[in-house]
Amino acid sequence: AGGRYDGLVEQLGGKSTQGVGFAMGLERLILMLQTLELDKNIAPSVDVYITAMDESVELYARRVGEALRDAIPQLKVMNHNGGGNFKKQMKRADNSGATLALVIGETEKETQQVAIKYLREQQPQQLVKSDELAGFMKKIFTY
Repeated sequence: AGGRYDGLVEQLGGKSTQGVGFAMGLERLILMLQTLELDKNIAPSVDVYITAMDESVELYARRVGEALRDAIPQLKVMNHNGGGNFKKQMKRADNSGATLALVIGETEKETQQVAIKYLREQQPQQLVKSDELAGFMKKIFTY
């Protein structure tokens, strides 16, 4: 579905702007992939999922994410943005398909570290200094 929307922005109070729009049924495509079991071959869209235990550490968590993105551009990093308790955040991290979750609380912020939790294999949780995090990730993810 789609069409031209040349007068829409102007009708909403903006400058006259040309526009075009369309819609497609992504849900149907996803259902088809699942039915044909082709979704099993799709690589996870996230490598690292960053959690923030409360609002006081969200800025630090975002900075950690940005530093990782800058240091390793091909690393797929997602910050949790929906609030919620630790259990909810870890469930979202697991559902994202991420290999690792970075757990950030007040202690990690104060000590400038992150806790690394392995989501796909049995490994003990580790603490890594935030300025050493990119090097740690480069050892785990080879690009």
